Amino acid sequence: MRVAILFRHVYFREFCENVGEALIRRGVSVVLSDNAKEHDVDVLLYVGVHLFADMPAPSKSLVAGVQTEQLGSGGVQGSPRLQRNRNRFECVKGCYDLLFDWIPGVCQSEGRSFLPYGCSPGPLVTEQKEFDVCFIGNIHHSRREPLLKSLQQDFNFFPDFSPGFGPAKLAAIQKSRILLNIRFYEDGGFESPRMFDYLSLGAFVISERAAACDPFVPGRDFVDFEGEEQLRLLLKQFLSDEPARARIAASGHSVCQQNTWDTVASQLLLAFQSQQKRASWRRWHGWLQSRVRCWLFSSRDHLSLIRKTLFRG
Repeated sequence: MRVAILFRHVYFREFCENVGEALIRRGVSVVLSDNAKEHDVDVLLYVGVHLFADMPAPSKSLVAGVQTEQLGSGGVQGSPRLQRNRNRFECVKGCYDLLFDWIPGVCQSEGRSFLPYGCSPGPLVTEQKEFDVCFIGNIHHSRREPLLKSLQQDFNFFPDFSPGFGPAKLAAIQKSRILLNIRFYEDGGFESPRMFDYLSLGAFVISERAAACDPFVPGRDFVDFEGEEQLRLLLKQFLSDEPARARIAASGHSVCQQNTWDTVASQLLLAFQSQQKRASWRRWHGWLQSRVRCWLFSSRDHLSLIRKTLFRG
């Protein structure tokens, strides 16, 4: 089997590279690319479906997609950016024979199969802790920045919210007693990449509450919170209870080890082998419908830009 894995943002690179390597270990020929066209393969796997408005016309390839948490929880009154991403997704979803999603719960109700993010296998590693709390991610947003700056006044934070990738990120996680997961948007879904990054390295995590968080269980694999007041109480409680932190972190790590990159690759491969391409007329209908919707979406963008320009003038 030949598979092309396509992605257009550095945020997805680690997932694509690791899943690609796991597929190669199973005898699959894999190519990674940001070009939606010109791939003579059995399966086209797009990661971040909403980013691919330039889907090629139907070919012999099975077309599969992994939608990421950039659609949010599916609420009607979502943030403008998440709603825009959802509109993009709705424009192109008709091109796909098979769709997966990182967010548990919501995706099944919308006809997509849940796909865990995955992690590298490895033993539970404990390091000497230097900092009380660590958050890794973009803080320049109305939700995260005020909360984190307020907490910094009372807790010893790891000094860098953006340590990068690889060894630097690993060191930040392993040197901190508590790792925080705070959603970028109020209506954002469960952030599988960050949770797998944290828990797979044996971190103790306090995460903002989500409607569904498979394969993890709140209270067993991590602790959840709702609101700053509860978060502050939990930070104080668990900073003084190392045995509880160790017990919960070990449980989260154990769950991660059941959802490694090899597990994710096996789930994808099984789906590729069992899923048949839709009838040719359905594929062409879905693709043509997608072209029209994308054109309308783009036209509205241009009209909006013209209005703003004229209004400023």
